[in-house]
Amino acid sequence: MQVQAIENWAELLGIIREIEHHSHLPEWWTIRLEVQEVRPVANFPNLFASDLSSIVSLIVPAKTVQDLGLAAGKRIMCRVRKAGPGVSFAQPESIAFA
Repeated sequence: MQVQAIENWAELLGIIREIEHHSHLPEWWTIRLEVQEVRPVANFPNLFASDLSSIVSLIVPAKTVQDLGLAAGKRIMCRVRKAGPGVSFAQPESIAFA
C-alpha cells in the first residue's frame, strides 16, 4: 500500500544540528534541523506548523550539501515539503544561509 501526501510547502529557518549520508539513498544526505521559525507558503498547506522548536529531518541532494558547504552549526532557511510519514525534502535551490 502506498500513501500519497498532499502538495504542501513551508519555509523553515533553523540551525543544522547534524548532517550525515542518507542510510538508503546514496546521492542524498539527511540534515537534522532545529526549527526556529516556520513560515507558510501562499496557496499551499503548511504541514510544518507544529514543528516549531523541534528537530526535523530533511533529505537534501549530496551535490547541494557539498556545493553550499552545509555543516552542523550553520543557520539556514529553506523551502520544504513532507512527502510522506517521516519523510521531508528540502527544495535544493531554496537553501540559503541565514
